Amino acid sequence: MSMPERAGVREEGLSRPPRRLARSRLFMLVVAVLLVLGIGVRVAVPPAYRWVKAKRARKAAGEAERLLGEGRLEDSARFSRVAYELAPNEAEVLRVVARLSAQLGRSDSVSHYLAYRATGQMSQEDRIAMAEAAVRFGRIDVARPLLGELTAERPTDRHVWRLALASVRQTGDLAKSVALARSVVSRFGGDAEAEFALASLLVGSGQAGWMGEGQRILWGLALGRTAMDQQAVQMLAVQSDLKPAEAE
Repeated sequence: MSMPERAGVREEGLSRPPRRLARSRLFMLVVAVLLVLGIGVRVAVPPAYRWVKAKRARKAAGEAERLLGEGRLEDSARFSRVAYELAPNEAEVLRVVARLSAQLGRSDSVSHYLAYRATGQMSQEDRIAMAEAAVRFGRIDVARPLLGELTAERPTDRHVWRLALASVRQTGDLAKSVALARSVVSRFGGDAEAEFALASLLVGSGQAGWMGEGQRILWGLALGRTAMDQQAVQMLAVQSDLKPAEAE
């Protein structure tokens, strides 16, 4: 082999490694890009999937609310179950589940209301509904602080004050119950229901002075053609210390 031929072979041999290196670098670059894209897809898919589930859950919750408003509790429960399985932490889902549970007389409605409140999207009306459920199911730990807030926010709302009185009565503290009942009667003059609540506390106190006062309130309600006249008559009729003529 001549010298020029040997030189050509040597040059060709020397040119191969750089080409292999270039192809290797290109391959590594492609692999890196694919890895980045793969990681990006894995990161992006879960939020997108959660968004779709939440959207479906809100739609089901809306249908459950509509059915609940129509009194179709069984159908509402079906849609509520679907919504809760899809997105148990969505505010709209927790709201309808809590309201439905309360309608069905389930004590777990209070827990659902607490979870709903934790979302920070609970309206004042829903807080009143939560207080109603807490009083109904004897959750004094929930009702007392909540009604403390509501009576401050709605000082002229008779319903809220009645709930507050019912909550205090559940504690068994007679003195506090009577004091609050007097406050409600004073705040809402002429409220027969508030007067009856006070009278029932007084006549059931076992204290002669309070019992006499309670009976006088009951007589006023019974003779005044009030919304509570029949209840007042019935309570008076079972008072053991009434004279026969009075009982008649």
